[in-house]
Amino acid sequence: MKSIYPYKLTFKFISQDKISSGLVVYFILLSKFKNNFSIGPLITDKYGEIKLTRDIIIQHIENSKADYPMDYEGALDDCIGIEVKVDSIYKIKNRINRLREFYPSEAAKLEILVENSLNGQYINNQSRYYFPIRNSKIEIKLQKS
Repeated sequence: MKSIYPYKLTFKFISQDKISSGLVVYFILLSKFKNNFSIGPLITDKYGEIKLTRDIIIQHIENSKADYPMDYEGALDDCIGIEVKVDSIYKIKNRINRLREFYPSEAAKLEILVENSLNGQYINNQSRYYFPIRNSKIEIKLQKS
């Protein structure tokens, strides 16, 4: 059976035809069941890219189901799409504040990532792509704030 997800997806983030490296990005796998799977925070590389392979995503799904068995169900082939989120620095700082109470180590990690991120230069961006995805390279255009 052919998978709904290519072996590797490359997400390239650009603004005004320039690459956007150093961005904090979240990916949300949209599940048919229970909760969606969140992947991230991940950081764009010097080429403004994040590469997600099928193996990485499957491993993340398996880890989520093992860590939180009552919250997650299904597999990659049970997902209907993927959402890509580049949040403003304001939204990320709000997330850090919410994480501090119950997940202080996660909040601390995100704080470190944000210190050097370029998210403050852009407005929020949320893009959805529904499976099956045929193109293995997706370009996401960001707007400066």
